[in-house]
Amino acid sequence: MLANERAYSHFLMAHECCHHVLGHVRLTSSKLGQLGPQPFYYLRPLLKGMELNADACAVRMLTFTKEPGAIEAARTKMLEFGNAPTGAYYPTGVERADNITHAAMEH
Repeated sequence: MLANERAYSHFLMAHECCHHVLGHVRLTSSKLGQLGPQPFYYLRPLLKGMELNADACAVRMLTFTKEPGAIEAARTKMLEFGNAPTGAYYPTGVERADNITHAAMEH
């Protein structure tokens, strides 16, 4: 993906880094330990908010590094999902695109 969709890949990398920066990874591993697939069940109520927060954080990072193309690539990619969730218990594509737009307008 990095070779074919460079701008979107930059957003994805920033998004995943943000899960660490925001403490999502620490939260899930410290509270749940290494339980295998079961933690997903307990995290389900948190996933939507975590994804939206990581998207907004990624927008801030990419604004700082002057990569508006990566932000727009992510917004466009999310719109491809439309009203469907972008993953299990994740926000819809429209929700994420709107969140990205709103975060970009703040910066």
